[in-house]
Amino acid sequence: MTEIEEENAATIENLNRPDLMAVTSKLITHLDKKSIAGRLQDSDVEKMRDSKTRLLIEAIKTHGSLLRDETLDNIEARLKALEERGS
Repeated sequence: MTEIEEENAATIENLNRPDLMAVTSKLITHLDKKSIAGRLQDSDVEKMRDSKTRLLIEAIKTHGSLLRDETLDNIEARLKALEERGS
């Protein structure tokens, strides 16, 4: 795998679980290679890259929580519909 590739944010719609898994897999591979290769020569560039990585991780966590909430909402709606049918 190569460096994490940038995508135009306008082209990305709703990410699903497989999309998030792909992003996190790329991130893990990238961070693993980075840890083996060591730091960049320019510490300012390294700090910026680390900062962006932390932001990405937080964004993935937030998106994952939203997906989980959506799933729970769907399950709740289906359960309610089943309960109403059974009454």
